Amino acid sequence: MWEQLRTPASKALAMLGESPSPSVTESDEAWAPVDEIPALVWTATNDGTLTFLNRRFSEFAGIDRQRPGTFSWTTLMHPDDLVRWLDRERAAHASGEPYEMEFRLLDRSERYVWHLSRVAPARRHGDRPPQWIGLATDVDSQREEAEAHSAGELRFLSEVGEAMQESLDLPTRLERFVQAVVPRLADWASVNLIADDGSLETVAIAHRDPAKANILARLRGRFYGVQDASSGTPEALRTGRPSLMTGVDEAYLRRHIRVDALDDVRALGADSAFVVPLAAFGRTYGTLAAMRVERERGFSQRETWLITELARRAAFPIANSQLYERSQSVADAFQHASLPSVLPRVAGLRFCAFYAPGSSEAMVGGDWYDAFRLGDGRVVLSIGDVSGSGLGAAVVMGAARQLIRGIAQLQSDASFILGAADRALRTEYPDQMVTAFVGILDPLSMTLSYAGAGHPPPLLRFPDQTLQALDVVGLPLGLRQDDEPAETTVSLASGTLIVLYTDGLTESTRDVLEGEQRLRAALSDPAVTGASDVAKALRDAILTGRPLDDVALLTVEVREASRWRFDCREEAAARSALAEYVGQLRALGRLDDDYDGAATVFVELVGNAVRHAPGPVDVAIEWTGARPVLHVIDEGPGFRTSAPAKGPSDLLSESGRGLFLVSAFTEDFEVSSRRGAGSHARAVLRIRRRQD
Repeated sequence: MWEQLRTPASKALAMLGESPSPSVTESDEAWAPVDEIPALVWTATNDGTLTFLNRRFSEFAGIDRQRPGTFSWTTLMHPDDLVRWLDRERAAHASGEPYEMEFRLLDRSERYVWHLSRVAPARRHGDRPPQWIGLATDVDSQREEAEAHSAGELRFLSEVGEAMQESLDLPTRLERFVQAVVPRLADWASVNLIADDGSLETVAIAHRDPAKANILARLRGRFYGVQDASSGTPEALRTGRPSLMTGVDEAYLRRHIRVDALDDVRALGADSAFVVPLAAFGRTYGTLAAMRVERERGFSQRETWLITELARRAAFPIANSQLYERSQSVADAFQHASLPSVLPRVAGLRFCAFYAPGSSEAMVGGDWYDAFRLGDGRVVLSIGDVSGSGLGAAVVMGAARQLIRGIAQLQSDASFILGAADRALRTEYPDQMVTAFVGILDPLSMTLSYAGAGHPPPLLRFPDQTLQALDVVGLPLGLRQDDEPAETTVSLASGTLIVLYTDGLTESTRDVLEGEQRLRAALSDPAVTGASDVAKALRDAILTGRPLDDVALLTVEVREASRWRFDCREEAAARSALAEYVGQLRALGRLDDDYDGAATVFVELVGNAVRHAPGPVDVAIEWTGARPVLHVIDEGPGFRTSAPAKGPSDLLSESGRGLFLVSAFTEDFEVSSRRGAGSHARAVLRIRRRQD
């Protein structure tokens, strides 16, 4: 700017600087060169008093040139610039050094116009007071253009950021990122990230020529450069600073590009390259490499700044994504470790389950489902939801699920299990709240005993397609009282479907009532309930996309198991059932097993029913565990015991001898009272399934 003004102004400025007291008249030709300068020109004393104004200044501001001393910067300069101007003027007058500044001046049409000024001290002669010469040129249009250009760059940066936010998948985000860089800032570009093993991988790459798509596909997923090269990405990673390469030739390519990628990079073209580290939170994650094909284009200073700014902005999503992936991996591993790896295999029961993390949280939450067998053949069902989300909720979920498992081994009463779990969780996690449901499913008696803790009630779908929500009451774990309801028992007909779920299933549409209606409609659809995987079919029928919250779903279809029912006092019926029982054991068991001992257990348990509960009995054998379990259910007054570890003290006594024999020929044995009336004897036989 100053160079353009120097030639026509130099003589006039020199004259102004040497003049003891410049004065002008309209006809004074001495000042003509100064008036021709396309800028505002003035002189001033050291105290700021103006002594001269050129014609352009006079016309611009509407000031009388003959009376320059009446001029005041206070009335002419924009208030936001005035303080800076006065400070710079005082500092310059004290130091005697020239200074430059941009400011806005009010023209005669009352519009502020941006000017770029330079003020310098004039030469002094004798005792003349110090003089200063100022020159200001109009830069308003240039500033508008620069601001528009800057605004365009800001919009571009914003658009690139928005494009990256349109997907949660990091490779997709980075592909959109390089597609935004090309072709505005480069002919082609790539993002190269550091893998866990320290190697480099080109995860995203784009070229301005769509015909190069096949080449990009070959380069994507591996790094095309030499990892220990002296410049480019390796240099940027070593130094942490951008690396600019110009005049790239064949020799350079051979030194820096892998042999198996050399032909592809040649086809893409590269005469100039600008590589910027992708760094955030004190760590470098990779590089952004931008390439220009035509030698004359190169990279301007503004373009390198813009590419650097893009790299800075892209680094943070990369860092957050990798941090999320690591946290997600830990949470996912914990979640899967906390859910059952396999569901029980029980004769007469068909289990299906489904779990999906929610999309509204960064990590998995605290939903769970569970199903496991007790030693007596019954199955414990549990489902629950821990308040909150993330790894902390998953930890509490794992603790709650394992507590229920452990307590159920000692006391198989659903209400007792929830009460004991509540007390244990309050001790370890006093600020957590957990909703839960526990059910004890007996496949032989076809009953479900259950209790709830603030959890959505499970649904029963009966063979006639009617639906029933279980009557579940009770406060969540962490809030339970001493007077919570006892467990409830419901009978199940063959063909009944039990559906346990967390509220993420019915709240996926943000409307709970609509979600419940969808669930009931799905359970009324034979295509859903008759599917090979009922849980998956329910999910597909109810969820329209990834759920907002975690979803846990467990279904159990109940079928009546093979059994014998007869009056224990009828010897013929008992002998027939015994023969079929032993025949089934021999058909499935190993040749060298003790079938006589297994027959003795049958005889003793049925005989015990004759003595204490004469009448109908149900006898069943199930092979779902490592060893078969014999069940004998009577309708007597009820009895509860475990077999004695040793025989009766009086060897001639019959009392206790039967239970001792049962204990001798079984791995485990228990008799429990049934609700209402009767006893249920469960004996784990010392028979092993034959491996065919």
